[in-house]
Amino acid sequence: MNTDKARRVAIRVMDEFEEMLGRKGMVIPSADREGGKEEACIYGTEGYQLEDAVADILVDETRPRRRRR
Repeated sequence: MNTDKARRVAIRVMDEFEEMLGRKGMVIPSADREGGKEEACIYGTEGYQLEDAVADILVDETRPRRRRR
């Protein structure tokens, strides 16, 4: 999977977690929060780090592997 597609899928995965956390009334703490009602459950640096990690996993796990002889 190329990086752009992995990023799009990672964002979709994050959206699913965001919805679940919202239903449960849970918020991931972040030093970036300012207290606005519009702030997502996964916000700021923590959100970007998680999105990057998911995208990296998708790229890595879908990369063709060389066969061992």
